Amino acid sequence: MVLCKVEQNGDVIVKSINQALELINFNFGLNLEKSQFIGKSLTNIVKDFPFFNADSIEKKLLAAKEALSTKKAVIYETTSKLNSTIINMEVTIEPIVSDDGTANHLLYTLKDISKRVKKERQHIQALLQAEDHERERIAKELHDGLGQNLTAAQLYLDGFLADKEDPNIYDGLFKTRKFLNLGLDECRNLSHNLIPKSIGDIGLSETLLQLITDLNKLNDVRIEFNSNLTKTKIPESISFNLYRIAQEGISNALKYSAATKISVQLLLFEEILTLSIEDNGKGFDAQQMLERKSFGLHSILNRGEIIGADVNLDSKINEGTLISVEIKKPRLS
Repeated sequence: MVLCKVEQNGDVIVKSINQALELINFNFGLNLEKSQFIGKSLTNIVKDFPFFNADSIEKKLLAAKEALSTKKAVIYETTSKLNSTIINMEVTIEPIVSDDGTANHLLYTLKDISKRVKKERQHIQALLQAEDHERERIAKELHDGLGQNLTAAQLYLDGFLADKEDPNIYDGLFKTRKFLNLGLDECRNLSHNLIPKSIGDIGLSETLLQLITDLNKLNDVRIEFNSNLTKTKIPESISFNLYRIAQEGISNALKYSAATKISVQLLLFEEILTLSIEDNGKGFDAQQMLERKSFGLHSILNRGEIIGADVNLDSKINEGTLISVEIKKPRLS
């Protein structure tokens, strides 16, 4: 626990820290001292302390102000990174209200929820894997069942169309074949979207190009694609997850960003493979979306974790969004 006093000028000053600091040092291999915090302004600690990034500073300070103004406890979760250590914490800010109704002190309770978050991620990864297996099963049934039946019907109709003696019958059969072709094309597209089998045949770069070419035919938003992958062989499991990340990122941009341009890049440079999806849309509060448990964003993060990639999400209101996924070349062999 951390006890803070609210000064008349509004500054929140740390007054005491209990033994929880020793537990944090032990769990995360740190060497923090109470002297680094006691007597210092919360604003300066949040700005200077390496746990915090610039995007989350304002939110943490606003949480303290909310607790003071409402005189009610505020709870939020935060993810911080120090060197290579990821720390997931649940923070509770509880105002201490005096008899005259004023709140002059704040009591911070920090709870390590890293294990819980890890279990949640493992659960999401299991869901993603189950989803992929189900996609594969449905795609196979579409191809082997419905697709084959439609193809057979198409061939059967072609035999009848060879006889042009009766114009009325010919015209009816021709229209029937037209609709049958549309159904067959839709079946193929559904099967491809569910499980892009071409990844194993033509590679990730060409499969992404096919996806983006198809999307450009269906949408007014222009999607650009750039790749320097030519002879680089990428394991199919990594290619598949990168494809799904790109698919999710593009889909989110098309649905929610109001962008006029989306750029997708797949580049290998200095032993690092980078997939990036960038749009010029309206952007969003990334931290807030992650805390809302947005399945799409968590799907991207968890797929990145599955293949050992570093995933960075940079989005600002009215400035667009950039999702980048970096994976070191040794993992590609």
